[in-house]
Amino acid sequence: MVRRPRKHDRDYYRRHIYGRWNPETSSGVWLENHVYQQLMKDLEYLRAHPKNANPEEVLRLLGRIMAAWKDERGKFQDVMKEMIQHYKEAVSVIEQDEKEINSLRQVIDQLEREIDQAIKKQNEIQREIDEIKKERRKDQELAVEYRNKAVEAFNGIVDDIYFKKYASAQLVEIESLLNNMDRLPLGDQALQGLAVECLGKIHATRQDVERKKAEFAMLHAVVTQQAKELLEQFEKWRDDMYFDNEEEYPSKHVDMGFWSRGYFDELMQQVRELCHRLETAPQTIGYMPEQLKEDMTTIVQLRKEGEEVVEDVLCMSHQSEMMEVLGHIAAIILAEEYFFRLIFWGYNDNDERDSFVVQMLNHTCENKIQLIFTPVDKTNSICLYQFCVGQHHDEARIQQLLNSLFNEFGLNGITVRQQGASASRSIVESLEFTKPGNTIHLPAELNLLRATSE
Repeated sequence: MVRRPRKHDRDYYRRHIYGRWNPETSSGVWLENHVYQQLMKDLEYLRAHPKNANPEEVLRLLGRIMAAWKDERGKFQDVMKEMIQHYKEAVSVIEQDEKEINSLRQVIDQLEREIDQAIKKQNEIQREIDEIKKERRKDQELAVEYRNKAVEAFNGIVDDIYFKKYASAQLVEIESLLNNMDRLPLGDQALQGLAVECLGKIHATRQDVERKKAEFAMLHAVVTQQAKELLEQFEKWRDDMYFDNEEEYPSKHVDMGFWSRGYFDELMQQVRELCHRLETAPQTIGYMPEQLKEDMTTIVQLRKEGEEVVEDVLCMSHQSEMMEVLGHIAAIILAEEYFFRLIFWGYNDNDERDSFVVQMLNHTCENKIQLIFTPVDKTNSICLYQFCVGQHHDEARIQQLLNSLFNEFGLNGITVRQQGASASRSIVESLEFTKPGNTIHLPAELNLLRATSE
């Protein structure tokens, strides 16, 4: 708490009344200066020595004292008026200064407000800058993150055989986008967009590949099952076909390769190759559903051809037996009715799939006859003949013999055909017989099967 000044505190008056002006050092006359002290000393002396006091001198002293006081009061009043004037001027100056100070204070307050607003705006700008920097850092982090995710996702599919098979073009496109991310000077947001586009393409490609893979798998399962069943069927045809199936214990196995002249083996090899190809089909690039559909068509065709081959083989074996039976019947007719003796019979080149040849001789007239029984289709066959006359060459007699012979053959289901356009071409001057135990080899003009195949 501030101390209240006392009246005898001269420093207080000097500071606040005299304005730091010291009356003791002033040239003017003031109370408590040395003049006043001298007068007081004289007065004290007279009071102390009243006997030495002269009334007139006392009055004069009092007069001086009163005059001094009056003079002092006048001077004091003048000084105070001057001081008051100075104070007024000072107050005016102070008031003016206060106005300026107030004005300056208002300016300062305005500046402070503007500074506060500027600081606030600067802080806001700084916050926005920090937010932008934060967003940029976030954009950078997201760009790097998305780019890494895109690269990781691409690395996860680029070596996948199914993607190479079903989406090779998409892989090239995605790889180009990844290269652009590393090669082009892109901004963070542009890089994010490119990475997101890559991820989107990868996701769409993955779905497309999975769909195509599933479609292929379903079709592949069906085709593979059909191919396996077809191979099993071919194996059954190869291993379980017998000529004597009606017997309780069949023993006459059908050699499909032999009777089909190797065609059955070729078909079966095609089926094996198809099955092997189907095993690697899911991972084989370029092996698409279209190829599976072609394989299905091939399976249908191979099954059809296999069935035809089996049917042809059975018919051929039956025809082979029929040719031999017809040859035996013809030999019996010639022997019993026309007194011919059997010289040779057997298959051409000793092959049951070829023509069956019967060679017979009539010793009485030295006539020779050669019958060639050849199948022409699955159920029919014909018989070619060559006739060689002996010593007696009577064409009418020969023709009558042949007509009688062919009529007898017809009654037994044997159809005979001349070798050429006329009967004269079937009647030859000489006819070489094959010795028993040897193999006959027909010339090309008599090999009807070879001529037909050519």
